[in-house]
Order: sequence, then C-alpha cells, then structure tokens
Amino acid sequence: MGEISDRRFIYYGMLAGFLSGVVTGIFLLASIGSLETFLKTIIELSLPPNSYNETLINETLSQIIGVYNVLLYASPLLYGIEMLIFGALFGLFHRWLVIGKGVNEAVGAVLTGLFFMLLVQGIPLGVIYASDITQISVIFSVINPLLVFVPGVTYTLLLLFFAAVDGPWKNWGGGQPEKY
Repeated sequence: MGEISDRRFIYYGMLAGFLSGVVTGIFLLASIGSLETFLKTIIELSLPPNSYNETLINETLSQIIGVYNVLLYASPLLYGIEMLIFGALFGLFHRWLVIGKGVNEAVGAVLTGLFFMLLVQGIPLGVIYASDITQISVIFSVINPLLVFVPGVTYTLLLLFFAAVDGPWKNWGGGQPEKY
C-alpha cells in the first residue's frame, strides 16, 4: 500500500464527522415530536413545586419557540460543524492507533468509533442519568432514544468505510507540495 500519510486520518475523521453530524441533524428533524409539548414539560419540571402558572409558561414558550425552531432547522449544518471538529480530534486518535501502535486501519476505525461513543455519548448520558432520571425520561418522551446512538454509529461506519474500502480518499494528504 505504500507509506501511510499522517494527514489522511484527520481528513477521514473530519469528513466522517461532518457527514455523521448532518445525518444526526436530519434524524433529529425527522424524529422530534411536538416541540411545544417538549419545551412545556421541561419548563414545568424546572419550576419549584406549587409555582405552576399556565400564563407564565405560555409567555416563556412564545419567547423561545421561534429561536428554537431556527436552531432546530439549522441543526444538520450545526451538528455537521460540531462533528467536523470532533472528527478531526478523533482522526488524530485513529492516526495514533494505526501509525503509533500498529493497529490495522479498519480495527483502528472501529476502536476510534467506540472511544468516540464512550467519551461523547456514554459518559455524558451516564452523568445525566445518575443526576436526574426525569430529564432523560422527558427527553426520550419526545426524541427517539435510538437517536442518541446515531452520531457514534454513523461516525464509526463512515470511518470504517474510509479505512477499509479503496477509493480516491486513500491518496488524501499523501503528496508533497510542488513548491515550497
């Protein structure tokens, strides 16, 4: 196969990250239930007991629903940018596994994806679950619980694809500049 380019793994990670972010945003748009019900439930749970005020809740909802809708519809692009950054960082980890530790590229891609899911999804979800289970149940009442795994699974599969399948991406980052 020749010499392995250091930069190629970062490119793989960035592209896999961006695409998985876009896919996650699309899944979020497709799977979210009633936004008003979701936000109303969160507001109700945030209020101290015996302070339920329907008028105040409706005013708060009217103030934030417009901004939230814009963010929701921009989520594929926003998640794509966020995951592009994560992808570059985890691409460095993939590079370290393959070049530094001598792991096969495909195995390194799977290990990188598993590490991603543990760090970015597993630990934060575990902390939220341990601190307040009602938050998780409210979120999962509106959003499909499987959506939590979409970024990590998509990232891992794309990274595995780039590592295991020969294509034009195998030459990314491999050449030297013609002029210095």
